[in-house]
Amino acid sequence: MTQVDERDLSRRHFMKGVMVGGIALGGGAVLMRSGLAKASPAVDSLFKGRKTQSGAGKVHLKANAIAENGRVVPLTVSADDSLNVKAVYLLIDKNPVPLAAKLNTKGASAYLSTNVRMRETSVVRGIVELADGTLLETSREVKVTIGGCGG
Repeated sequence: MTQVDERDLSRRHFMKGVMVGGIALGGGAVLMRSGLAKASPAVDSLFKGRKTQSGAGKVHLKANAIAENGRVVPLTVSADDSLNVKAVYLLIDKNPVPLAAKLNTKGASAYLSTNVRMRETSVVRGIVELADGTLLETSREVKVTIGGCGG
């Protein structure tokens, strides 16, 4: 088993360097006919302007429509085994740090499940990056009744 530096485990430390632009811009989302929410500043910042495509039927996001308590919101992102997945991302548009989780798959199954905090009702995005650089996205709005990030 390899040793892991504590800094590598700190999502917030990592995100300070990656998401400065996305945090400063914040982000609302307007649903479009395609079922995808309009690209958020967090997505633009993280992927340097690369556009996402609909992952309908290939990328799956499991999230309750209503989170009774924003302090513990279970979310799961997965992708079909037929896809050659490089990484899985979980973003929450209106959180102070939009990137909630990232998983580098390195040939493993593309399945990410975690509990997150959500400060307010927001669009949650599951994004899968394929080995060829294609970004597949699925999203949905999760309504929060009690805030979890100081709200």
